[in-house]
Amino acid sequence: MSDFREKYESLIRLASDGCIIYEPGGKILEFNEGACFHLGYTPEEFSQLSLLDLFPEEDLKKRPLRFDLLQNGQPEIDYRRIRRKDGGAYLIELNSMKLADGNIMALATDITEKSKIRKELSMKEHAIESSISGMGITDLDGTIIYANRALCGMWGCSGGNQLLGRNVRDLFEGEQVFESLAAIRDRGIEYGECTARRLNGSLFPVAFSANIVPDGKNRPAYLFGSFIDITEQKKTLYLSEQIIDSLPVIFFMYDLEQGRISRWNTRVGEITGYSQQEIREMKYSELICEKDRTLALQELRKAVREGKGEAEVSLVGKDGTLHPFYFTAYLIRLGDKEVVIANGMDISERKAAEEKLRTRYQQLQLLVSLTDAVSKANRLEDIYNLALNGLLSTIRADRVSVLLFDESGIMQFKASHGLSDAYKIAAAGHSPWKPEAIHPSPIFVPDAQQDESLKELLPVIQKEGIRALGFIPLVYMNRLLGKFMVYFNGVHHFTGEESQLLQTIATEVAFAIGEKENEIALRKSEQQYRDVVDNTREIIFQTDAQGHWTFLNPAWTEILGYTVKESIGRHFSDFVIPGDRPGSEEKFRALLSQETPYIRYELRFTSKEERICWIEVNARLLSGPEDQVMGATGILTDITERKKNEQAIGETARQLRELSAHLQDIREEERTAIAREIHDELGQQLTVLKIDFSWLESRLSLGDNNKLLADKFSDISDLLDRAVKTVRRMSTSLRPSMLDDLGLVATIDWYLADFGRRANLKTEFIHSSEEFEMPDKMRTALFRIFQESVTNVIRHAEATTVVVELKREGAYIRLSIKDNGKGFDTRSVSGKRTLGLLGMKERSLLMGGECSIESIPGMGTTVSVQMKPQ
Repeated sequence: MSDFREKYESLIRLASDGCIIYEPGGKILEFNEGACFHLGYTPEEFSQLSLLDLFPEEDLKKRPLRFDLLQNGQPEIDYRRIRRKDGGAYLIELNSMKLADGNIMALATDITEKSKIRKELSMKEHAIESSISGMGITDLDGTIIYANRALCGMWGCSGGNQLLGRNVRDLFEGEQVFESLAAIRDRGIEYGECTARRLNGSLFPVAFSANIVPDGKNRPAYLFGSFIDITEQKKTLYLSEQIIDSLPVIFFMYDLEQGRISRWNTRVGEITGYSQQEIREMKYSELICEKDRTLALQELRKAVREGKGEAEVSLVGKDGTLHPFYFTAYLIRLGDKEVVIANGMDISERKAAEEKLRTRYQQLQLLVSLTDAVSKANRLEDIYNLALNGLLSTIRADRVSVLLFDESGIMQFKASHGLSDAYKIAAAGHSPWKPEAIHPSPIFVPDAQQDESLKELLPVIQKEGIRALGFIPLVYMNRLLGKFMVYFNGVHHFTGEESQLLQTIATEVAFAIGEKENEIALRKSEQQYRDVVDNTREIIFQTDAQGHWTFLNPAWTEILGYTVKESIGRHFSDFVIPGDRPGSEEKFRALLSQETPYIRYELRFTSKEERICWIEVNARLLSGPEDQVMGATGILTDITERKKNEQAIGETARQLRELSAHLQDIREEERTAIAREIHDELGQQLTVLKIDFSWLESRLSLGDNNKLLADKFSDISDLLDRAVKTVRRMSTSLRPSMLDDLGLVATIDWYLADFGRRANLKTEFIHSSEEFEMPDKMRTALFRIFQESVTNVIRHAEATTVVVELKREGAYIRLSIKDNGKGFDTRSVSGKRTLGLLGMKERSLLMGGECSIESIPGMGTTVSVQMKPQ
């Protein structure tokens, strides 16, 4: 028993797999080094584990260990994942057996690699069975020991695997199968095509490949074959041959071993003129023209080396004619050999088109270069010379020239090539179009000797050696600038392409000339503008939409002392005195918000030296695309001196007005004094004289005997009466005493009635009954204005009615004098020295009032006065 146990323990210890003895409850009793090694534990760590600790918890939940199923001495095999110390797990085969003492011994074998191999074999077997190619295995004598489903179906097996045990010799037609088996034994591999026989006896073509499969000692053991039914391929090949022969392109197959064409379509013979037999005997290179043979050989080698080659080569016909073709060659395998197949497309038309295109492209390149050079030219003379060079290189004319209309509408030479001075002098001024021509067409003369329109110039043309001419108009923005001229020494029929090219060049050059002329004019205009902007004494400015300076001319620095550089970007109000900023900002806001298109006002700026400058602002809105507000632009005018002058003039006017008022007062005082003297002194003396004369007359008895003396007394009495009236009228005219005694209303009423009687006019006085309270000076001023107005009616109006209205309107007293006379144009007298009208207005101003005169020719005149009593 002890010997058995020793052997038993030795077996456990020496086993390479993990061996564990444990109680039915899972406690590990014994284990070998293999178990520790495979699971990564030390013996001490392993002795502390339970068997259940070695398996993933999720696996035990799904499939617990069933110790109760073990019987004494009967092994039980299970496949599980076991967990290493590092947490990793791998697949094991767990072989468990219950020992006589009731404990359990388990042998754990790592089967991870076996599982992978089994899986790979299963996948390969599935792949073989699922393959659409027929696959089979035979012994070395050819007896079939395996056939997949595709192979069975190919040979028409109705059910089961009817091919097993058959010899492959019975499944093929002819002797080729024997040759193939022999070749496989000799070379180890064979492939090709042969005819197969189905189980029902029908024949069909197959393509095959076969090779020897060695055993573990590298000795031939089996034959493996793969077969493809190529019935459809054969049909397709036949159809393709029919198609190839019907192709419009050339097709041929080149045999690399023989160095000859082995297959070609009928198109080859049609193009070259060779018969089928002649082509069969020819070499590949003999069909290619000599200059292209090297290229053709290079591309053939490239096809062999890289699988594809292509080239443009010309086939040479039997009669020596060259036929350009574009060939594409491919290397393919046909059976046991490699061949090159090639197809060629006839490119004769394309070559002709390419040549035409090449010429056109060269012309366009020259045109592009010309256009680019012309657009970069700095002078008009450079444009002329570039145009001449472009014409010479594109059209290849013998002579060329550029002529433009001058300011008088005469065509003049600007540049030429190949023309004599004598010809240019004689031909100057000639033009087939007038300067105002719209959409002029080019004129081409293939033979000048046959053209009647050139009859007058023909001697000059012939002397110059010119035979053909072309007149091409230079038109810019629908304006005829001049013409291009091209000349040929011989007869030349201009093609449509030449015409189009010439017109294209003319368009580009005319555009360049027009733009350059505009540029020169613009540069001149800009210089003039710059001269004006830089030299003007007024500040020209621009702001953005927020009111920041974006442009200022030098006058800004001259007037305010700030440099333009330090001012640009700052807000305009930064330079305005604080008291004027709110109003100025409001006006700019109204402008920039499009409430008004224009603003004009005065404000005060502070100069860099802190000097106050009066500035008049004239600004308008600056708009961009789609009426977008960009800012403001305008002029700032320094009106400081004007303001000083205005103040001086205002002061002078004030002084003059005060002087005028003083003179008016003196005049009124003098008139009052004179009126009083006339009334009191002269009037009283005349009255006394009248009384004394009446007394004298009464004392003298003047009868018929003294009639002459009586008449004389009567005349003297009348003269005294008239003198008294005259003195009274003069006194009243100078200063009505009733104005002081009875007031303005009564005086106007009396004066107007007296005026109407004397002038034979209809008068009306509209007034309220009460007297108006006002200063004496205002009462006098209103009366004098009234007096001057009615005097003007007598002198100028030729009126029949005068209406005077005196009324109070609120705090104001309003006086109006209206007549129905002939009226006058107020504009015609505004600049004349009308002292009466001026005096009325001046009297109103002195009283702080207003005087207006409204008159329309033929509709009378109205004088209105408005004053406010203080």
